[in-house]
Amino acid sequence: MAMFSRRQIPEATMFSLASLADVIALGIERKRSEEALALYSHELTSLSMASDTLLLITNLNDIYQEICNTISQCLI
Repeated sequence: MAMFSRRQIPEATMFSLASLADVIALGIERKRSEEALALYSHELTSLSMASDTLLLITNLNDIYQEICNTISQCLI
């Protein structure tokens, strides 16, 4: 902003703008982290459900079918 300003921006204003930029950057990073955590949580839940199901299935063909079902649900 100072580069394109017609007048010199006071140091206090620059300090305030820098602080504001830091807060905005932290907010963006927090949002990204929350989204990554939600995705990771969903993946872990899906894996846990698949694991529980596989423990109950003894037939190999049923295992393959259940794996395909779980993968297709994760892709939705």
